[in-house]
Amino acid sequence: MNILTLLGIIGFLTIPLNLVFVSREDREARLSHTPGQKPFIAVSLIVLVMILVCMGAIYNDILPSFFGFYVIIPMALLYHCFRGFMEWKYLRPAKHYVVTFITAGLMVVGYMLFLWYAGTGMDRFMEPLW
Repeated sequence: MNILTLLGIIGFLTIPLNLVFVSREDREARLSHTPGQKPFIAVSLIVLVMILVCMGAIYNDILPSFFGFYVIIPMALLYHCFRGFMEWKYLRPAKHYVVTFITAGLMVVGYMLFLWYAGTGMDRFMEPLW
C-alpha cells in the first residue's frame, strides 16, 4: 500500500463520519452559500494552480519525482486544513468542520508514517505518483 492508497482510504472515511457528526438537515449546507465563498474560491484556485505547476514540472523532469511526496501532498493537507477552518468559521452549526478536521488529522498521521518509513529506508512507499 502506498501513501496515495492510504489517503484514498481516509477520504472514503468521510462518508460514515458525515453520517455520524452532521445532522440530516445540515448536510445541504455549503460554503458557496456563505460570505466565505470568495476567499475560499481564491485560495482553492491558488492551491490548484500550484499543485498543477508542480505536477507538470515533475512530469517534464524539471523536478525530481520524489518532490511530489514532500511538497504536493503537504500543500493538499494545508488546503484541507484551510477548508476546515472556513467551515468552522462560516458553517459552525452544521459541524462539517469536525469531519474535515478528523480526516485532516488522519491524513497528517498517514503522512508522518510515510516520512518515517521513507527515513528508515523502506522504499515500498516511494512509488511514483502516476
